[in-house]
Amino acid sequence: MATTEDGAARAPTLLVREHEGKYIRKTFSCARSSLVRLLWLVNKVWIQLQAFWAREDFQQESSKNKANRAVNPTASSTVYRGGSSSLGMHKRKLEAELGRPPKQMELFERCYKKKDDGGLSGPRAAEVAVRDIPKDDGGSSVSADG
Repeated sequence: MATTEDGAARAPTLLVREHEGKYIRKTFSCARSSLVRLLWLVNKVWIQLQAFWAREDFQQESSKNKANRAVNPTASSTVYRGGSSSLGMHKRKLEAELGRPPKQMELFERCYKKKDDGGLSGPRAAEVAVRDIPKDDGGSSVSADG
């Protein structure tokens, strides 16, 4: 049975469903952009899908989502650089390394600083670091239990 990073067991069916969901979304996205019917899709359903994709409300939502994806991610958010590990996992690792609970700033720097030059991942990350994180919090207020 597959496990998550914190050791909890995950049902194999959940992993399969997650993979299938990504595959199906990608498959339909390709079919919509190329306007080529999927061989396994019944023609009646294909016609209904084309009608749905042609609707004005779908087109507006699609355009809005496309624009949102095109925005520079470092301009409006902090880029998480902690890899596939959760904040909770990084907190536990840092606690083991330091021998004490990590301070908020230590955890923030571990997860949001660039590995190559040590700089923060963007202007938003610097803003959050200055505005929202106390420099000396004693490590008591870190709440990343993920």
